Amino acid sequence: MRNNSNLYLGILFIILGGLLLLKNLNFIDVHFNRIWDLWPFILILWGLKYLPMKAAVRTGVNVLLLLLFFLLLLIPESTYLGKYMESNAGAGNWKMIHVNMSDDEEDNVITEGNDYYFVADLPEGVKEGQLSLGLGAIDMEIGEPTSKLFEFTAEDYPFPLMHQVKVSEDIARIKIQNTGSVVSLNGNHNGDAELHLNPDLDWSLEIETGASSMNLDLTPYKVKKIKMASGASETEIFLGDKSGTTRVEIAGGAMDLTIHIPKNVGVELKKKAVFSFTKYEGFKKVNKNLYRTENFDNVSKKIYIEIESALSNLDIKRY
Repeated sequence: MRNNSNLYLGILFIILGGLLLLKNLNFIDVHFNRIWDLWPFILILWGLKYLPMKAAVRTGVNVLLLLLFFLLLLIPESTYLGKYMESNAGAGNWKMIHVNMSDDEEDNVITEGNDYYFVADLPEGVKEGQLSLGLGAIDMEIGEPTSKLFEFTAEDYPFPLMHQVKVSEDIARIKIQNTGSVVSLNGNHNGDAELHLNPDLDWSLEIETGASSMNLDLTPYKVKKIKMASGASETEIFLGDKSGTTRVEIAGGAMDLTIHIPKNVGVELKKKAVFSFTKYEGFKKVNKNLYRTENFDNVSKKIYIEIESALSNLDIKRY
C-alpha cells in the first residue's frame, strides 16, 4: 500500500511539474482555478477503495483517474463568459448597443493586425457597470478613469477579440473575450492590454486570464464585486474606499498575488491555500481559515475577500 502511495505521489508531481513548465512557456493554458470544482474526485477514489478488485487493476484505475483529473484542467473554458452573461441577465428588456464579432472597423472599434481598441459612450441613465473579461495570456493594467463607459486597448495580442455591450434600464453589461485560436505569435509575448472605466458607476468585475501579469489600480472606482480566476500569474490589486462594501473572490494556481487595502476599511479574509506562502499585515485570526482586521467591527466600510489557491504566494498590505 505504501509503495502504491509513493507511485501516485510520484506521478502527481511529475505531471504537475510538467504542466507548470509548459504553462510558463505559454505552450498550454492550465485552469488551476478548477481544482476546487473537481473535489468530487476524492469521493470517487474513496469509493474505489472499498470495491473488491485486484491490486494491479486498482492501480491502473487510480492512475487513469489521476490523468483524467489533469486533463480536465486543460479543457478550454469557451463557454465560461457566456454562462456568466446568462446567469446575470436578470429580468427586463435588454438592448444591444454594440457588438463586434469581426475585424470590421467602426467608430468605436479599431483593429489593426494584433492591435484592438474598443470604446463605448456612457448611455443615459446608467448607474451600474458589469464587466466580464476573458483573455488568455496577457499583461494588463487598469488605468485612469474615462468619461466614456469604458475604453479597452490591446496591443500585439495573439488571439482574435470580440466585445459586446448590452444595456437594460440603469445597468450596462460589457463582455470582452477571445473568439478563437492564435492569429500570430511574435516570440513569447503575451500582448499588452489597458482598461479604463467610468468612475461614476458601481462596478462588478469578472476577470479570467491565463498566464498573466496584472496591475489593477481600482482606487478611483466604486467597486462592488471582483471575481477573478487566473493561471500562473503575477497580480497586484489596489483597492480603494469608494464603495461601502466590496466583495473579492480570487481563485488560481501558481499565483504571486499582492492586494493593497486602505487602513480605514475593515477587511474579512477567508482563504483556502494549498502549498502556499501567505502574509497578512494587520489581521487577527478568528478561526482556522478566517481572518479580520482589528478595526473590522468599528468601521462602516468593509471589504470581504475569499481566496482559493495552490502553489501560490499571497500578500495583503495596508496603506
